[in-house]
Amino acid sequence: EHEHYELLELIDREIERISAIIHQMYQLYRRSPQRASTFSLSQVVVEVVYLLEGAAGKRGVKLQFETPNQAIDVELAEGEVKQILYNLLRNAIQASPAGAAVELRIDEQGGYVIVNVADRGPGIPGEIAPRIFDPFFTTKHGASESGMGLGLSVSRSLIEAMGGRIEVSNRSDGGTIFSVVFPQRLEVLPVSSDE
Repeated sequence: EHEHYELLELIDREIERISAIIHQMYQLYRRSPQRASTFSLSQVVVEVVYLLEGAAGKRGVKLQFETPNQAIDVELAEGEVKQILYNLLRNAIQASPAGAAVELRIDEQGGYVIVNVADRGPGIPGEIAPRIFDPFFTTKHGASESGMGLGLSVSRSLIEAMGGRIEVSNRSDGGTIFSVVFPQRLEVLPVSSDE
C-alpha cells in the first residue's frame, strides 16, 4: 500500500543484475549466457532511463525517450539487454556537456529491434575508434568518471552472443550515436553431443 511499492520489484531485479555484473567480470571471456524470456523492450528502456536520471541530473543532462505507441516485445536475456543499455546510456551521459540531451529511440526493422542512443559529446576521434571496444580501454580519467574500460567490451560481447551488433557513428552536428541491433528473439543453438 506504500506509494513506491512498485519500485521494490525494480530494486530486487537490479540487485540480481548487479550480482550478474560481478559474475560477468569474472567470466569476461568465458560466458555463461542467461536464460531468455519474453519482455517489453520499451519498458526495459524506461527502467534504465529511470535508474540513470540521477546521474544525468547531476551533470545537467536531460534524458529524452519517447515511448513507442505499441509494445515491442522481444525474447532475449533481460538482464543482459538491460546491462547493454545501461552501459551505453551511462557513457552517453558522461560524454554530454551540461545542458545537452541524450536521446533514445526504438525502431523495428525486419526481425530486429534497434535502440539508438545519441549524445551531444565531442564524438569519437578517428584514431581511437578502432579501440573503443577493447577491454580496459577508457578515455575517462577524472576521479568521478573513471571506469575499468569494460562497459563497451562487455556490451559488444553480450550483443554479439545474442546474434546482434553495435554500430557507432559520429553525428554531423556533434556527438555520437550508438545503435544497438537486437534480434527480436534469441536463437538458441542446438547442443551438440560428443558422447
